[in-house]
Amino acid sequence: MPFQKIILPTDLSSNAERAFEPAAALADALSATLLLTHVTPLQYERVNYGNLGKDDRSNMDSEIHRYVLGRLDELKGSFPESVSVDCVHREGEPDVQIIQIAE
Repeated sequence: MPFQKIILPTDLSSNAERAFEPAAALADALSATLLLTHVTPLQYERVNYGNLGKDDRSNMDSEIHRYVLGRLDELKGSFPESVSVDCVHREGEPDVQIIQIAE
């Protein structure tokens, strides 16, 4: 069974972008869709945010989500038009989330 989707995880760094060209070539050769994926770890349980209330944390989550989707959309523009790219943003443990996306 040919690959229909290829997950391309990124931490949004320029170093991670080095994987884009070979991933695009593979996706193009297989006529597969690239899933440009970023997982934001949940850290609220590990960090003391002092007086931040639930609404403040929710607003922070929304801002992070908007930033990540905007950055993924920017990165999506760096791929050739012949390659289909979908952007995926999840929150949680990166390894768990990437496995769930693969299933």
